[in-house]
Amino acid sequence: MAARVIHFGWDDCYRLAVLQRAGYHVIEAGCIAELQSELRSARYDAIVLSEDQDMEVAAVLDVVRRATRAPVILFRRTFRPMEARRIDLVVEYQVLPRDWLRCMAVAILRHRLLPNGAD
Repeated sequence: MAARVIHFGWDDCYRLAVLQRAGYHVIEAGCIAELQSELRSARYDAIVLSEDQDMEVAAVLDVVRRATRAPVILFRRTFRPMEARRIDLVVEYQVLPRDWLRCMAVAILRHRLLPNGAD
């Protein structure tokens, strides 16, 4: 079964298409209310956040962490300071897809292997 991920944020680098071609089942949340609703209604193997200037990462993480322990993958686009301890994988702006896909797969596998990991 394909890993289910939810994406929130601006898909400036066509990451959704990359994830789909890699075999992930991807749902896109267009606003914070959609993200909350999706997280309540389905289980996800990972939460993918694409940072932009307008995104309050800490506020989005609060929403995500109240709903799930699934790994959070953050694609950075700014240099603003942030609290990285609640994020499982931070991907800087110009990392190649083959590299972040491999790291993402490892984060999902680690989560699945934890006791009660597939929340």
